[in-house]
Amino acid sequence: MRRFGLIVCCALLAAPLLHFAPLLATKSLPAVFSQYLGFAALIAMAQIMVLATRWPGVELVYGGLDRVYLLHKWLGIIAVAAVLLHEAIDPEIKGMEFGGRFEDLAEDVAELSYNGLLALVAITLITFIPYHWWRASHKLMGAVFAAAAFHAYFIEKSFSNSSPMGLYILALSVLGLVAYFYTLMPVRWMRRMRPYKVTGVENTGQAISVTLVPEKKGLRHHAGQFAFVGLDSSAHSEIHPFTISKAPNSNHSLRFTIKPLGAGTEALVDALKTGQTAQVSQAFGHFRYRQTGQPQIWVAGGIGITPFLAWADDLKADHEPIHLFVCCRTRDDVAHLSELYDRAASDPSFHVHLCESRAGQRLSIDLMREHVPNLPRSVVSFCGGENMRESLRKDLLAAGVKRANFRYEEFKIRSGLPLALAWRCTSALFRRLRLKSRPASYNQAA
Repeated sequence: MRRFGLIVCCALLAAPLLHFAPLLATKSLPAVFSQYLGFAALIAMAQIMVLATRWPGVELVYGGLDRVYLLHKWLGIIAVAAVLLHEAIDPEIKGMEFGGRFEDLAEDVAELSYNGLLALVAITLITFIPYHWWRASHKLMGAVFAAAAFHAYFIEKSFSNSSPMGLYILALSVLGLVAYFYTLMPVRWMRRMRPYKVTGVENTGQAISVTLVPEKKGLRHHAGQFAFVGLDSSAHSEIHPFTISKAPNSNHSLRFTIKPLGAGTEALVDALKTGQTAQVSQAFGHFRYRQTGQPQIWVAGGIGITPFLAWADDLKADHEPIHLFVCCRTRDDVAHLSELYDRAASDPSFHVHLCESRAGQRLSIDLMREHVPNLPRSVVSFCGGENMRESLRKDLLAAGVKRANFRYEEFKIRSGLPLALAWRCTSALFRRLRLKSRPASYNQAA
């Protein structure tokens, strides 16, 4: 993630402290902190709404879309953690003079917003819930945000809605709502989708290679970027992100190399036929080849070969030595392998090394040193599974490779790592629902 984007994110969350910090002189710390957490959660959710739009300026501020997705996830975790603390601490500041005539309704709406947020974040963090269920439920996050914004505007608080603090919260709420309604628009309206025609479909390794040509103006992209693709079919119109596995060319044709990894991509692959029309979004991503003057190591795991296919296709004659390590079960599983070998045969500075697990060949630091003697000076680019990436990064850092010289993309927005938080959200939701369902006499007796 870009440092500037992280500064923007933190500054937006910290801005309310300019109002709440002076209150500590006359008000209790727990109450002031709870009030701040409530507004911080709203600000985090507003940023989430904007990040979900994939507006062009989002990548400009925060970096590649992979980092945007990662920030999106962690802002969600921050929001729900802030809401949990906001509820756990007494949020009432005595002597507050600013509120709206819908204050009681705002309290009721807050209850719905709180329960909805807990449920939706729990669904996001519990990764065994099917993707299509999660995707459908995630669209409701904007409704939760709208309820939270209503609560923030009309609830009794320590500042007026016309004050600088009030206008700041109002502006972010409006921006978040505009972003949410934007994401509800038909995909072809809001993503600047371009019409393409499928001109070739063929098997390659364990993947399918799809060639498309533009029906009108084609998109502009850099080698290594990806785009969202959907067929013009009511049954298969859902869009999916795929890396463009060929470098840009004069006729703006595109090639996507797709491995069926889930129900959505399997249905898309099954439906692909020559002559079909498809819609392709603008290109995203900052995972690009850059000449550095240092030896380069490219490591591909499975379908992670796709950006390196585009990089290799885009190489100039005077590039530095490049060693591509392809990790696979067998060579027959590798997409476009002959294309890579042809490149290596015609380019003495480009080398392909297969690591076939079935033949007992595993990627290791010793293997890298064997082919790249000055390993610590190398720039390493990786595309593959998360476990493999973390293991390789640890070994490379121990071998002397600089942390900044290990490059990769991150696309795991639904992470199972914060299990404690998922359990906290789920248990808190069920506990509240159970208390709500008890008779009033029972609660009073307890």
